[in-house]
Order: sequence, then C-alpha cells, then structure tokens
Amino acid sequence: MGDDTWMTVFPTLFAPNMTFPYDSFNVEDLHTVDEGVIRHLFPLLRDKSGSWDAIVGHFLGVDHVAHRVGPDHPTMKEKLRQMDGVLREAVDLLDDDTLLVVLGDHGMDRKGDHGGDDVFETSAALWIYSKGVVL
Repeated sequence: MGDDTWMTVFPTLFAPNMTFPYDSFNVEDLHTVDEGVIRHLFPLLRDKSGSWDAIVGHFLGVDHVAHRVGPDHPTMKEKLRQMDGVLREAVDLLDDDTLLVVLGDHGMDRKGDHGGDDVFETSAALWIYSKGVVL
C-alpha cells in the first residue's frame, strides 16, 4: 500500500485484493499517499483473522515535503508528527508475534534532495520492534 512503484517492480507478488497503490510522482501532493496507507493499514492491523503474512506500507509525505519546501520547513514538523502518530498507533495494535520494521529508503541533504553521494543522502534510518521475544 502506498507508493505505486511496488506494483510496477513486483506486479504479481501481492494478492490483488490486498494492494492499494497510489501515484508516487506528484511531489506537490503531500498527503494522498500517506492518507491512503493509513486508511488501509489500521484495519489490517486490527483484523486478528490472520489475513496477511506481511504488510508493506510505503509512505511518501516526508520525501515530498523535503523536495517541495525542505527539511527545516514547519510543514516537515507537521508531517513528522503525523508519522509519529502512525507509528505509535501501529505499535499499540501489534500482537506479540508481529515484527515491525521501519526504514527509510534514502536520506536527504539540507535542501531536501537525494540521489547524490553525500553522507546525508546515503544514510537512512532503520528501526526494528517487537512486543514479544524474538528468537
């Protein structure tokens, strides 16, 4: 769910009734992709029927904000606050047997760009969390 690039790169990997792609190249749109992921993510996490083995939720708002207005703009603070809320709610909904992996696909420089060889552009965060014991 989220960035439609997944469907281009892996067209047959995901169950058709479990895919929710959104246009990923409109950097002027800061919210549609993220809101779409949120709309589909939380019902899946609340559903305890076991209808999924893995969920990919690819948010784009932080990237789009950076490209549009830069990482230091107040809009970035708002977007990061939204993502913090998403992570908090996702963690609350996890059961003891679920592993949450949160990662960035790239960093960004002070202007909000990426693709170069600057350490800020080539470094990305990784956070792995579980409520249960991971063996």
